[in-house]
Amino acid sequence: MPKVSVIVPVYGAENYIEQCVRSIMEQTFRDLEIVLVDDGSKDRSGIICDELAGEDPRIRVIHKENGGLTSAWIRGVQESSGEYLCFVDSDDWISHDMIERLARLAKGGQVREIISSDYLIERMNGAAPSISTSAAAPGEYTGERLQKDIKDRLLGNERRTVILSRCMKLIARSLIEENIAFCDPRIRMGEDVVIMVPALLDAQRVVIERYAGYHYRFVDDSMAHGYDPGLYDNILLLRQKLLEIIKAKDCPQLLPSVEREFYWLMLLELKIELRRQDIPSGEISQLVRKRIEDAGLLKLQNGFPAPPSDLASRVLAFMIKRPDNIRVGLARKILRGGQKMRSAAGKRQSRTRTEKKLHE
Repeated sequence: MPKVSVIVPVYGAENYIEQCVRSIMEQTFRDLEIVLVDDGSKDRSGIICDELAGEDPRIRVIHKENGGLTSAWIRGVQESSGEYLCFVDSDDWISHDMIERLARLAKGGQVREIISSDYLIERMNGAAPSISTSAAAPGEYTGERLQKDIKDRLLGNERRTVILSRCMKLIARSLIEENIAFCDPRIRMGEDVVIMVPALLDAQRVVIERYAGYHYRFVDDSMAHGYDPGLYDNILLLRQKLLEIIKAKDCPQLLPSVEREFYWLMLLELKIELRRQDIPSGEISQLVRKRIEDAGLLKLQNGFPAPPSDLASRVLAFMIKRPDNIRVGLARKILRGGQKMRSAAGKRQSRTRTEKKLHE
């Protein structure tokens, strides 16, 4: 069985970090190195990490100045030594057998591989957890099947072929180390996409395991659910990085997929803009029309083979065809109404961590 380094970037997680780390300490797979990277936390997170390290010699704590999530997990990679890397975010936790379940599927040695699993969305309101899965069928992918069914379908789908979070996976170290250069700390929503896309394109073997041992804590005030004035610029930067990646990996067949990916991200941005409470109807109509024109969304939409499946995206597609005040107002009313209904029922849906920041 390979040695696994579990890397946990930590910031402002004093209410969650102990549950997270103990779930790693209690793994049935014992050959672990646990690297906790305290990214300049101002609360007691760093102190709790040090206390836990005193209980288990497998734990190392790194205290650094605040640099953001990407800088924290990259530092953890640099300080770790495992043959495989496993990432867990500090407000999440994992089932006691998750790493063993995934490690038993690994080939080891010099195989450049990714073992990917499902995850559970855990809502803190007492509702039952829901499961999020990759669209790809469970099983082993190598050779032509890997290229056709995974690599050529990574981007631009309404549902991810493979979950593009760095979490809930075992990843061969080389796939991360050789692609860190694509990471950009300016990307704050969807940052996992720019490491997982090149890693998956370089992989020799991918295994999709239909097992959910990763527990994603759904927090209502997380970045993925609130208004972020920098989201549009973030999406433009993410698009640029994806174009750089497919050029570097010589994958011109993915160019249309990047544009479809951009379209889905822009739908997310429009949903958030239309749900804002701090801007009058006239201004939101102007903003929406400018976004649609600047991003060329109508042209992108006309190139799609099929309309979106979910109601909110269909409403936006209808609006994009002719974004006059009436259609923008109707879309805003429908999206706000749906948001209120979900909130009242306690059933808000999350996205994966380009998902806790984006989704998949």
